[in-house]
Amino acid sequence: MERFRALPVTQGDSFLLETDDKVVLVDGGISATGIVGLIGATGLCRIDVVVCTHADSDHANGVLGLLENSAAEISEVWLPGDWTMRLKDLCRNPVEFYIEIAQDCSASNAVKLDSVVPKAAEQSDTEGNDLDLTGVAAAFEDDFIPEELPIDELTWAELGLVSSWRMRQQPLWIEAVQTAARIRRIARLAQHRGCRIRWFDFDAFDKGASAAGGEPFLAPTNSVELTHTTLRRPSALEFLHLSTANRRSLVFLSPGANVRSDILFTADSDLAQEIPPLRPGSLATAPHHGSEANAAAYKQLKAVESLVLVRSDGRFKDRPGASFKEMAATKFCTLCNVSANTSQLKQAVVLEFNGSWRAITPTIPCTCASRA
Repeated sequence: MERFRALPVTQGDSFLLETDDKVVLVDGGISATGIVGLIGATGLCRIDVVVCTHADSDHANGVLGLLENSAAEISEVWLPGDWTMRLKDLCRNPVEFYIEIAQDCSASNAVKLDSVVPKAAEQSDTEGNDLDLTGVAAAFEDDFIPEELPIDELTWAELGLVSSWRMRQQPLWIEAVQTAARIRRIARLAQHRGCRIRWFDFDAFDKGASAAGGEPFLAPTNSVELTHTTLRRPSALEFLHLSTANRRSLVFLSPGANVRSDILFTADSDLAQEIPPLRPGSLATAPHHGSEANAAAYKQLKAVESLVLVRSDGRFKDRPGASFKEMAATKFCTLCNVSANTSQLKQAVVLEFNGSWRAITPTIPCTCASRA
């Protein structure tokens, strides 16, 4: 019997799928420590595939923590192809990379990564960015990822920052450095654990290529698995912006074949590209935690008959939005947003498939529509 769980991470997404012969974890939530206990409580000692859909902290921090501290055996780690664009620089010359971040931040008018304006692809330099990604990521030689850089020891002066910029733009710098360190540590930890690392490129799909790669039990719907890449070489700040952009979140489908309905892991995607047809009774994770900014994604999901929709989130007044609440689906939340019940605790949503998806007690259905 197959089981699907939305783990009660403090904030963000973390979904666990157990089939008869495979275990898949998609994202790990915002806490690098909490995910370890949640996985431990399941009794699982092996995870076949750990997916990180994008570099946002509420998806990626738990992946980092799992790789760093979990006793579970992890066979493969699937990561965004965007990360390979500057990973060699970030890992081999981290001090220079952080100085480049500082210089980019100083010259930028952005205050957060999501407000950075990427340059056109043809303006970017691709020289020296060729990576062989076959096998266990051949780009990771023994000296490819050195020991962790003590970021706190770098001073503002060493990074070429002026005080006026520091006072005005510090949040952008902090977010950029944290994101860069997160990407670097996940890649390093996966390599040091001996996991097979596989990369999935959104850009190729966005430019017209058919989704490809993965495995029969889990396949990309908006990316192409990379074996060798000469991706463009954006600036440090643009690289970090692309790595966290919600629309570039990797989306994966676990097809049910004759065993069960399909499962679509949507992450924070807007599903701007048409999704594969899903069979009646299929399960989908709620795009971007039910955010109304992803209303277009919910329009696509409305076409799925007898859909089961699972939403994971923290406490936010504006989520879920109207599009989620108006869905004619069987809905479950790790935390429903009901103004009359501010003391509500997060729940683990546990569903089993036995002809259809059924909640395992004490999982309760979504009550977000009753919000005042």
